[in-house]
Amino acid sequence: MNLGSQFSVRQEQRKGYPDSLPSVSIIIVNYNGLAYLKDCLDSIYALAYPQDLIEMILVDNASTDGSVAFVRERYPKVRIIQNERNLGFAEPNNIGARQAKGEFIALLNNDMRVAPDWLTELAKPALASTDVACIGSKILDWSGKYIDFAGGVLNFHGHGGQIGFGELNVPETENREILFACGGAMLVKRDVFLDIGGFDGDFFAYYEDVDFGWRLWILGYRVLYALKSVAYHRRHGTAKGFPHEKRLTLFEKNALSMVIKNYDDENLQRILPAALLLAVKRAFIYSGLDRKDYLFNADQSQQDSHDYSPVEPKQPMSHRIRYYSRAATRIIRHRGLFKGLREICARAREHIVATGAPVPQFSGHATTMVPKFGLSPIVAISEIMDDLPVLLEKRQRIQAQRRRSDAEILPLFLEPERLPYLDLVDRPSYHRAVETVQRYFHILDIFRIPGRV
Repeated sequence: MNLGSQFSVRQEQRKGYPDSLPSVSIIIVNYNGLAYLKDCLDSIYALAYPQDLIEMILVDNASTDGSVAFVRERYPKVRIIQNERNLGFAEPNNIGARQAKGEFIALLNNDMRVAPDWLTELAKPALASTDVACIGSKILDWSGKYIDFAGGVLNFHGHGGQIGFGELNVPETENREILFACGGAMLVKRDVFLDIGGFDGDFFAYYEDVDFGWRLWILGYRVLYALKSVAYHRRHGTAKGFPHEKRLTLFEKNALSMVIKNYDDENLQRILPAALLLAVKRAFIYSGLDRKDYLFNADQSQQDSHDYSPVEPKQPMSHRIRYYSRAATRIIRHRGLFKGLREICARAREHIVATGAPVPQFSGHATTMVPKFGLSPIVAISEIMDDLPVLLEKRQRIQAQRRRSDAEILPLFLEPERLPYLDLVDRPSYHRAVETVQRYFHILDIFRIPGRV
């Protein structure tokens, strides 16, 4: 009997027995995760859950590190789906869900390991209520001492965060409703996942789980946090090698996409212009541009003295020449002439990649240099403009099926005023910008937060 027919028989046998455990397809998306897969898969094999009710699916994004061969040889029960290129995180989970046979799908990062009762504790709340479509795990760091995810928060312009991130793990007393589950360790009804479109494949990676949870609430479902379902995370085991500017562009673009798709008409008119203005402000801060280079009679009090510099703290050219000359001399003395020159050239290339290449010279126009990530918010806005027709079609479908009002959902954001990135904490100019858009677009009224005098 093949795997699909086994699952069908099990489902037929359990009709009328709501307390019985459901069949689950565990989907793991992998991209060059060979170093992590053993711990992940071994923990699944050790689950205190009937193994004949578990289907394991690895969706591989054209890995080149031998991941597929390793899994095929060591874990023959794992079903492997191979993509021809790296499709990110969102769409590969959709691909796995479409081919899954379980009543539920469990999504698990390849750099996770799970506790023996992880899946059982996810399934319990799913079986207890018909309107609970998705359940999220508690996620700890690899040591189990610190929290990685204990529920999610969202700010008003679409940037998400994790409750308790980096804090000591402390006992909790009860499951609770959350806006979204972390896509790295969550359970969802397969038919619901597919019926509402799964993850937005255009997100590629980041915030696809936030968007999915928000959409579930709009469409009348509920999302719960299961505190006794525990997974352990290496934190960005696969994504840590991705360029910072590309990751930041995804955060910015996907946040704006959620805003456009998910707010109701009245709130969108307030939120979207505020979100766009704040994205531009972040680009200005991260680019390290000096406003006096662009404005007549610029008020320098509006720019933070410690905003990022374009490349490095400004120094006379003679100082920079002496600095780099001394550094080159040290390298050549240590490495020898030919090896030293090769290392100097390699470091120069890395410096250009890290900070951004100079803008090509245009006759009669001054140029400047900015770090690549400084332009990520601008690139994101440009991408949103190009994708706007598709985004508006998605919005129309979601809003046409709306079952809950924004007033019912927005309290789940928990931290609508949250900063999108920690490095903005000591940027007074950004805080002023946030307060300005909140005041003039009446953002806090939407969340029923008393305004400030």
